[in-house]
Amino acid sequence: MKISYIFGAQRQPTLRMILTLFLLMLGGLLLTNVTGALLMKVASLPTALKWTTVVQNLLAFVFPALVVGFMYVLKPMYYLGVANRPSLLAMAGVVAVYVLMTPAMNTLIAWNENWTLPAAFSELETVLRSQEESARQMTEQLLDVSSFGSMLMTVLYIGVLTGICEELFFRGALQRILQVAMPNAHMAVWTSALVFSVLHFQFFGLVPRMCLGAFFGYMFLWSGSLWPAILGHVMNNSLVVIFTYMEKNGILDSSMDKLGTEGEAAPMIAAMSAVLTVVTMVWLSRKLKKSHKECRIEK
Repeated sequence: MKISYIFGAQRQPTLRMILTLFLLMLGGLLLTNVTGALLMKVASLPTALKWTTVVQNLLAFVFPALVVGFMYVLKPMYYLGVANRPSLLAMAGVVAVYVLMTPAMNTLIAWNENWTLPAAFSELETVLRSQEESARQMTEQLLDVSSFGSMLMTVLYIGVLTGICEELFFRGALQRILQVAMPNAHMAVWTSALVFSVLHFQFFGLVPRMCLGAFFGYMFLWSGSLWPAILGHVMNNSLVVIFTYMEKNGILDSSMDKLGTEGEAAPMIAAMSAVLTVVTMVWLSRKLKKSHKECRIEK
């Protein structure tokens, strides 16, 4: 059964949907830049960055996704995946895979960070490195929390809000549209994951972020609900905030995020992590697709 029939429209204008989605996103980013510039004049840099992040999430990600849903389909909240209840297996599976994939992902992050472009593109690499450094500094400003209360607030807007908003846009809207427009669902998952990574404008983190986006995409595809992907995204962002706070306050050793990249056993740990991740994902795909199919038949 095609998605277009499930959600009440016999033919979805996919090109118009994509154009609407990205034009609204660009408009949201423009308004975000204006808002950010105004906030810089009346608030401190960390405060301005935090509120700019909130505005960006709402205007550039949530609003376009909702507009596309309500304009083009009869059941927008089901289309976006937020009205579909997730199974316990899907939610637990996201957590399990995230834990298993961490060493392999750390290795992938280290590999991507050490990319070197050919000599002919040295100027481009300089620009990309500079862009990467600017993004790193901005992230440090956002994560610069000294109290437990401010850490919790940062978890709310960096972890929870950003996780929900980005998943609505990249998986709920974009991936759904591409599933109809492309020959198979795998292309839709990886294309939306690539766009997700590219729009973060961090070339030396492109591959791991794309793989993370694909992980979220497959959980959405297999479960039929956006909530497992949201849980994974919220967990990923929130743990970065929490670990940064703990490291800054001497509660956690910074070497914790080096699992799979340092020590004699690192290659073995990373390899085991990759194998276990793939095996678990294959098992989950079979279980979740079966339960999702049975659920649709019952309805």
